[in-house]
Amino acid sequence: MISLINAILNIHRFKKHRWKRKVPKQWHNLGTWRYVTTFKYCYPNIPAILRSEYGLQWEDKIIVYVMREVCLPHFKRYRTRFKKVFYGSLEEYREYLKGFMGKSRRKGLSG
Repeated sequence: MISLINAILNIHRFKKHRWKRKVPKQWHNLGTWRYVTTFKYCYPNIPAILRSEYGLQWEDKIIVYVMREVCLPHFKRYRTRFKKVFYGSLEEYREYLKGFMGKSRRKGLSG
């Protein structure tokens, strides 16, 4: 019997580099993805939490990864690899979550 324990969401934010010296124009918009936080479950109010607690703006770019923890009878617990499930602004992520949570509710009621 395989039982799924939870899905862990890992959120990263795009941050532009602040160059200390003069660099070529082609490099001005370069940046890196910085870790923001991890959520153990998928909540519908994650965008509001990211805005109030972590200071993100609606137009900030984020990447959301999901990783699952699986519990097996012969092996205590293992985690799958991170899988990218969303890339875009925080405003787009709010709309994505509305659709995602709506699908999971309908699936739970019908099945």
